Amino acid sequence: MKKIQILRLVFENHFSLDEIPVVRAAIARAIPENDVLFHHHRDDELLLYHYPLIQYKLKGSRLMVTCIEQGFESFQQFMNLNHWTLDIHQQSTTLQVDRVYLNRFTLQVFDVSSTYFLSNWMALNEENYKKYFSTPALVERVQLLERILTAHILSFAKGVGWLIDKPIKVVLHDLVKERWSTYKGIQFFTPDILFSTNVSLPNDIGLGKAVSVGFGMVERVKNQANIPYTLNQRQDEPAKR
Repeated sequence: MKKIQILRLVFENHFSLDEIPVVRAAIARAIPENDVLFHHHRDDELLLYHYPLIQYKLKGSRLMVTCIEQGFESFQQFMNLNHWTLDIHQQSTTLQVDRVYLNRFTLQVFDVSSTYFLSNWMALNEENYKKYFSTPALVERVQLLERILTAHILSFAKGVGWLIDKPIKVVLHDLVKERWSTYKGIQFFTPDILFSTNVSLPNDIGLGKAVSVGFGMVERVKNQANIPYTLNQRQDEPAKR
């Protein structure tokens, strides 16, 4: 069990998913100090591969920033600026806050599972991509995705300093929507999925790759009628990479 602090800021400004990296870079440039949590580079220009504690997402089409633990302290640098006017696509854009949520969340492993919706999940690296689409059996594909999702949950836990010392369960219930997204000029398989786990997960955190720029957003499902897509919407053919 571990308690973490999560700040979520929902802005009035509307963006598309492919604009989120541009917004993230603009905010990083606005910070007077070189804070590694904003851009995941060290002074020696090496990338840091750890779970991002500042994540830029879309709530509907509105910009949302999720700050976890130390990410909250770092993002205060931006909040303390006199103005929030950014250079985005060579135009000045002023961010306007609509809502602010500051919560403490208890992470724990339960005996029973809860259901979650995971949108735009960037699950597959190059090796797993080949394995997934060369596997004809649906049950084996599901098992592969469950193993990957389990690893992503453990990566989140490690990133917030939570050592899970109990067995965790992950069950993939449905590929709600299969889609392809372009990131850094490459097409990625980024489905929406419905899954259950006995690990408590906060709303609006990311799981998987590229969670700092809007991919893999978690939302707990209390009523499956609230899932934003029809179940079993399928698009089975992989895109060319």
